[in-house]
Amino acid sequence: MLSRVADSLYWMARYLERAEQTTRLLDANIQLMLEQKPDAVQRQLSRIHLSLGAPFRIEGSLSVPALEHALIFDAKVHSSIISCVMAARENARQVREQISSEMWSELNGLYHFVKRYEAEDLEQQLPLEFLTEVRRNISLFKGETDATMSHGEEWWFLQIGRHIERAVNTSTMLKVHAAELSGEADIEHLELLALLRSCNAFEAYLKRYTAEFSAELIVEFLLLNPQHPHSILFSVRRLADSLAALPDVSSRGQRSRVERLAGRLVATLSYSSVEELMSGGLHSALENVIRQCAQLHAGIHQAYIDYPIEASLPA
Repeated sequence: MLSRVADSLYWMARYLERAEQTTRLLDANIQLMLEQKPDAVQRQLSRIHLSLGAPFRIEGSLSVPALEHALIFDAKVHSSIISCVMAARENARQVREQISSEMWSELNGLYHFVKRYEAEDLEQQLPLEFLTEVRRNISLFKGETDATMSHGEEWWFLQIGRHIERAVNTSTMLKVHAAELSGEADIEHLELLALLRSCNAFEAYLKRYTAEFSAELIVEFLLLNPQHPHSILFSVRRLADSLAALPDVSSRGQRSRVERLAGRLVATLSYSSVEELMSGGLHSALENVIRQCAQLHAGIHQAYIDYPIEASLPA
């Protein structure tokens, strides 16, 4: 596969996963903030801001309308819905011949839907219908991907992008809540529910633990559950499996390093307990996951995308 194709597929998946994460964060927290006092609303707004990774500027004071506008319409915000959908579509356009027509149709339709949405709509009603439609279209795109695309190299690069982004997103959200989840600060019951909904894990959590809400159980579920698609352990296992499915590039001296990094992260989480992680410092453990994902990203780039041309030539 050409390195430019691998790069476009990888980033297309990452941008769509990031857009979906932004919709879930907004959807889970908008209704919560309607029921909170002003101080609690400011705290929750700050958490949303930090949960999206790299900080971004908001004109004026941090408020619900200002955050909604930035995360839906501002193309300069790297995690905004419009920015992510535009970037995903551009990457898809560059590899039209590698993806199915159904995939392009879904993504192109999502792009035009987002572009039609006007900022004035926020003044008339909460953007919950808009967020639901964006999330539904991204789910349809994923379904079309699995159903219509051959599960070869191209498909595996989409899985790699999806799961590395998901692992980073869940780790970042938990890190933002680390002080409260570790008992160093107070957190409201509704805020715990919003955290689970932000990770698409509320119903799955209830099926496993019924109505018992505790910080330790939530950390265990979102960090170490091997079955839930948005847990960190699930994501890094799928990432490792996807890397292992790619053709061997050991002649370039990179695959073994990438697989070692992925295997080390999977082993660290697989053989950890929530008690160990909480007692050893939850914030530090999550920082370690994010750091190792960054190393994996760099390793993938070096092995499959930005390698010297002479490394790909036969000896």
